[in-house]
Amino acid sequence: MALSFATEIPLTADSNGVVLVGSTRVTLDTVVVVRKDDRFLLVQESGVDRGSWYLPAGGVLPGESLVEAAVRETREEAGI
Repeated sequence: MALSFATEIPLTADSNGVVLVGSTRVTLDTVVVVRKDDRFLLVQESGVDRGSWYLPAGGVLPGESLVEAAVRETREEAGI
């Protein structure tokens, strides 16, 4: 599958550093899969969906690489 991007659409950022493509807000997120043998790391939701289990995930901060975001989110959500 080939990807193409419309280069005539201007990329800007709002005051929070969120990227805008034209007038559409675009966010970059990361999902982390940690596997050891036949086990996977899941974190349990404590907020609105209390009790639900999910993979560590979250947004990429301005100036942060995908790897840095993945490490940060895993530390924040799983405490490791």
